[in-house]
Amino acid sequence: MRRIHMNLLRMALLLALASSALASTTWYVNGVNGSDGNNCKSAQTACKTIGHAISLASAGDSVMVAPATYKENLTISSSLNIFGASAKYDNCRWRHHRNSGNN
Repeated sequence: MRRIHMNLLRMALLLALASSALASTTWYVNGVNGSDGNNCKSAQTACKTIGHAISLASAGDSVMVAPATYKENLTISSSLNIFGASAKYDNCRWRHHRNSGNN
């Protein structure tokens, strides 16, 4: 009986972890054609600024940034995945780890 309870507990933990991973959202930014009035949930309805997308995001979310010039001062207070493209790097990836000292 104890073994059954342990297996059920393991399954519940795996389901909880899987559902939280699936709950993450991808936010889109396009400094040329986007608008901060959009919902930012697709490339067609992208935000205009990275800061606005970050303000909508929760820990574990991703922000996809289209090529443009962004002149912003950003404050990132949760762990996010930020992906972008530039002339030097096809797929830049920057990840902020809260309290790690890595920016």
